[in-house]
Amino acid sequence: MLILYFIYQFVNCYQEITIQNTKGLKQLNLEFQKEETIVFEAKFNQFQVSILLICDQAPDFKEFEQIYNDENFGCISDWNAFDFSENSQNLMLIRNSTQNLNSYSQNVKYTNRNSIYIGIFSQKYDIITTYVYNKQSNDCIMNCKYDGICKSNSCQCKEGYFGYDCKYQGSNILNEEYLMRLNYYYVDLEQFKDSNFSIKFKKNGKYSYQCLSINPYLKQTNIVDRDSILISTEQINKCLQQVQQLGVSKYYIIQVYQEDLLYILKQESENSNDQKTILIAILSTCLSILCCIFFCIFRCYKSNRIIQNANLNQNRILINLQTNKANPNFTQEIASLIPSIEYQAIFKKYPQIRDYKECAICLDNFKQEQIVRVTYCQHVFHIKCLDAWMKKNQNCPICRSVQDRNTIKLQEKLQTVISQNTEFNPDTLTSKQPISRLYGETPMLTNNRSVGSSKLIQSNI
Repeated sequence: MLILYFIYQFVNCYQEITIQNTKGLKQLNLEFQKEETIVFEAKFNQFQVSILLICDQAPDFKEFEQIYNDENFGCISDWNAFDFSENSQNLMLIRNSTQNLNSYSQNVKYTNRNSIYIGIFSQKYDIITTYVYNKQSNDCIMNCKYDGICKSNSCQCKEGYFGYDCKYQGSNILNEEYLMRLNYYYVDLEQFKDSNFSIKFKKNGKYSYQCLSINPYLKQTNIVDRDSILISTEQINKCLQQVQQLGVSKYYIIQVYQEDLLYILKQESENSNDQKTILIAILSTCLSILCCIFFCIFRCYKSNRIIQNANLNQNRILINLQTNKANPNFTQEIASLIPSIEYQAIFKKYPQIRDYKECAICLDNFKQEQIVRVTYCQHVFHIKCLDAWMKKNQNCPICRSVQDRNTIKLQEKLQTVISQNTEFNPDTLTSKQPISRLYGETPMLTNNRSVGSSKLIQSNI
């Protein structure tokens, strides 16, 4: 085990430096480090009060905000680790570079200067342990997570992952119906080259959006309160230029800062609009051609049918004329069999008929002054509706009771017998009822017929 430990120490080749009682700026003495590629790791307490710095020259910071907005000292820091209170911060220094460049999204500082300032800034007293690792020229700052691949000091992350070690994960906003707090959503800029990207929400919401290659710090962003996002062509191309230069994630990251869900109403780009327009034009043209073809076929078919069925139509007309001649007084017959009555008089004359407010044939409500017909099965219809119905079908439209002459006459006779039997039977009637043998004068089959049924219940006559 001891041998393995020494081998591990030899392979990693790191130096440990402990700084106590930090407050303000504290510089690390690393003059003995001459390697071209070096990684610095600073471990802190759970609550961050200090931040690791690599600068072109010694700064004079008094507050953290000055570090973030630095324009004079060329400093780079691990702001995501600081903002999320992670237990360590990591920075990489690459010497003998062709130019001075800070890759903020990869936490890498490229320099051709002989002297570099490396230090700690803290607003409170803290105890910090710093580790210094020697790396190969093309190594990444850390091992890439989630199957990311290290290439030229940068982690090439899989789709949906980002960060200098691919540890952050997001969802493609084009696949979402709504956005929620604490999640990351990305727009893949490769899909929107030379076009605008826009997305519309159902209502105003609090959110932020940022180009990772320009501002990789997830908590250092501007929050807006609007109902849409518009990323212009100029913004997209500027972001992609940084991506090509530094080899970082080609994403715009969107975050939501409200408890309620932010529902997406519309999302599109100019390219997608053009594609939709072309597709709609093609489909419309094809549909028009098909309609013309079907119309021609239909006209030819219809012409042939007219010629073939001319005699058949004439025969049908003759049959209809003969039928009308055979029964010219059909309307008068309906009137005699099923008398008409004013709707408002129904409930006085037939108090047992209730809840008839609309005609079951035309489904229009009855009016008080309208003339209606009441069948022997106690159903109410407009006079015109029932007359038209009876010409085609001599059954009640509701219960299908037969409404022809023989059945109605039979019901009249049966009602007369029932009425006479009831009149002279003192056991079944305490007071005499007026007797009428005319259909429509008194309700019929009230006690001998179930509602809605076309079958009669045999009475004890």
